[in-house]
Amino acid sequence: MKNREKIIEYLVKSFCYSMFLVTLIMTVVALFAKGTDREANIGSFESETFNKGWVVENGDTVKTLDLPATVDAKKGQFIYLRNKLPDDIPDDSSLMVRVTLQDIVISIDGKERSKFLTEYAVEKSYYSRRSYVVVELNKEDSGKEIEISLFVKDKGILNEVLIGPGNNVVYKVLHNDLRICITAIIVFALGFVLMVLALIIEGSIARGKSLVYFALMMMDIGIWVFSECGIRQLLLPAATLCNLTSYFSVEILGIFAALFFNEIQGRRRNQVYVILEIVSCFLCIFNCILHFTGVLEFHDTLIFVNIWLIAELVVLIAFLIMDIRSGEVKKYLIISAGIAMFVIMAGMEFYDYYTNPFHTIGFYMCIGLILLMIATLVQMVMDIIYDAHERQNVQMKMVVNTIKTIAGAIDAKDEYTGGHSERVGLYVAELAKEMADDYSFSEEDIRRVRYIGTLHDIGKIGVADNILNKGGQLNDYEFELMKKHALIGGELMKGMDNNLGDLEDGIRFHHERYDGKGYPEGREGSHIPLIARMLCLADCYDAMTSNRLYRNRLDDLDVRDEILKGSGTQFDPELTDIFVKLLDEGKIVPITLEGMSVNKEGDALQSSLLALKLSELQATYPMKNMYSSHIRMLYFIMKLMERKGINADSYIVKASDADTDVLTAMKPFLGKWDMCIRYNDEIYLVVVFDKKTDELKSFETALKRQGKLI
Repeated sequence: MKNREKIIEYLVKSFCYSMFLVTLIMTVVALFAKGTDREANIGSFESETFNKGWVVENGDTVKTLDLPATVDAKKGQFIYLRNKLPDDIPDDSSLMVRVTLQDIVISIDGKERSKFLTEYAVEKSYYSRRSYVVVELNKEDSGKEIEISLFVKDKGILNEVLIGPGNNVVYKVLHNDLRICITAIIVFALGFVLMVLALIIEGSIARGKSLVYFALMMMDIGIWVFSECGIRQLLLPAATLCNLTSYFSVEILGIFAALFFNEIQGRRRNQVYVILEIVSCFLCIFNCILHFTGVLEFHDTLIFVNIWLIAELVVLIAFLIMDIRSGEVKKYLIISAGIAMFVIMAGMEFYDYYTNPFHTIGFYMCIGLILLMIATLVQMVMDIIYDAHERQNVQMKMVVNTIKTIAGAIDAKDEYTGGHSERVGLYVAELAKEMADDYSFSEEDIRRVRYIGTLHDIGKIGVADNILNKGGQLNDYEFELMKKHALIGGELMKGMDNNLGDLEDGIRFHHERYDGKGYPEGREGSHIPLIARMLCLADCYDAMTSNRLYRNRLDDLDVRDEILKGSGTQFDPELTDIFVKLLDEGKIVPITLEGMSVNKEGDALQSSLLALKLSELQATYPMKNMYSSHIRMLYFIMKLMERKGINADSYIVKASDADTDVLTAMKPFLGKWDMCIRYNDEIYLVVVFDKKTDELKSFETALKRQGKLI
């Protein structure tokens, strides 16, 4: 049933993913495919190029060129382009030409029809970045001579000329620049969204401040690219003001970049980045002063800004290489890949800017920025997930340490169950591993099962010592009291951290029987929680393979037979088969030595050895009841020390005579954790911790002076 559900779920997911992929592909095809005659007619937006046969007068040079082209012209020089208009111009037509850092005057048949001079612009700069100039034409203009006069302010760039009915020439601008304009708007919008997000989460995540700087950098580049695209003339009443916004954006770009990369690299090179930021600020302020005082315009100082931006990229590359060599790049590995792509795209942007006079400004930079944004967001999401896992691990470690402490206290309270809780946890975890495929247990589920097993007897804290450590079978009255430990444990765990799901059920019901004859509620079959049925097997297995006050451990074959006998009565039959399979395969073996608890090396613990000695001693030298609580305290301390890995040595001493006071005599030889207690009127128990060989020899010599070592 479960496998069938998984298959159905897989098929549904595969179908959804496939349909989404098909939808995405169809959208891309619709975006870039050419129209067909089967589509609805939306009219014609076509315009024609008017680029052939232009007579270009450049100083003393006159030649015929096809546009677009470049000519060797100096700053302050006039270039004249002349041609004959087509003979079939319809009414309400338009002619459009783009100027690049030039003034322009367009005349037809000797009469001025349109012009664009920067001295008349809203932003009265000497330079105007890029602008489109349109001349309205009618039928009477057919066949007449057109002259375009260009005043060169930077380079001799001759852009193409378009002619079309109505304002169809503008559609060409839309067609050419719409994608880069939309890209710029998207970059700005994403930057704005990131800024809002960053301001909300800045203090709660590790890279929150870097996200603020990156958002500012995105918005800045978005403004720059939009200021450079031709569509701005269609959208903005004072488009020439974009000259200033374009320069401003480039001027402060280096500052935002330095702030961002400094945060990404953990401020390990803060001094260098601060210097970069200060120089960028100084350069921006200095260029503004030069521009607004009329000494030099932004265009004249742009070369220095670009050189500085390239220098910052070189520094960034150097730091990135240093981090790769030192291994520090692992802390921002995904972002480093985004940085590498951004640097490549920025390099292509600079190269295209200085080698191609007709290039589209900002295309490569936007692509690089979007890739860097994706890398940054992915890195931040992964960092958040990693930090959440780390916090969860820390929290879980605290829970585990608490569990171990509680389990140690439980086992130390019971003279004959040293390590029982931890062993049950290990056994039930091994069972959970075997069940994982059929019951969909994850690694986390298996760990949780182990911890629940370690805590299963916590309710014994509330059981009286004389019942818990009775040297024989419990009577009916005592057994009723002992059964309360399951209820006590369940109640204690109600307030426990919910990281350990099923904790309360496992502890409360681990003594229920499959046939309904268990306690505390007499639940039956599948009404018993799965974790409780698993614990029942592991608990009984450890009980049978460990020594108890009233018996020694059972033989392994007898243990296997007892478990099989309990199948369907005490134990879940399905789980019993799995458990026995693990026994037969040797995946579950007793973690005891002849029924005694062992340390990590497999040696019997001193507390278990002492318990065995005392059980044998009981027949010859009965323990005096008034000292039983002292002995339980001794066991408690021994088990605490054993959990910490501290070695213990124990001695049983029979006083040489009734007047010998071993307690007083041995007091000078005892450390702060060492103990010397009475067993009865003539027998003493002495336990010392972490003693060296020569110290033990001296100690044993002192003991022998007080009596006989048993």
